[in-house]
Amino acid sequence: MDGTIAQEIVQSSSNKMPVIFITANHDVAFAVQVMLAGAVDVLPLMPTEAELFDAVNNAFSLDGKQQGKTAATTQFAERFNTLTQRERQIMTAVVKGSLNKQVAYALGLSVITIKMHRGSAMRKMGATTFADLVKIAGVLGLLDSQDDAVFEDSADIAA
Repeated sequence: MDGTIAQEIVQSSSNKMPVIFITANHDVAFAVQVMLAGAVDVLPLMPTEAELFDAVNNAFSLDGKQQGKTAATTQFAERFNTLTQRERQIMTAVVKGSLNKQVAYALGLSVITIKMHRGSAMRKMGATTFADLVKIAGVLGLLDSQDDAVFEDSADIAA
């Protein structure tokens, strides 16, 4: 079986594991191709013990980090699902840069109510600081989404 086909099979499975290519082909274009496809290393056909050890150690390290990220994302998603719709709405708006008073004005609520929902969302998400909440939102992809508007029209908001 061609190594690139084996790599495609491994990468398409739900249990993605790191791939190290050992090949007689020392073509840079080939190495770039397989690395872009997800290989963590490309070694010569007869690697030294040190090269092989380093490559496997690096692959395990990268795999552990990826599994940790996946577990964290799953945990944060489960926590996010426990939020009320209002808590989700407010969390999304504030992590995208809206001020409490902007969100309050846009939703027709008091700033105190916004702070209460924001605090509740932070507790449920396990965030001890606002920076933690922003990091969690980044992991969840909330900062990338265009679903909820950022309330920016501060000209209409009384200071």
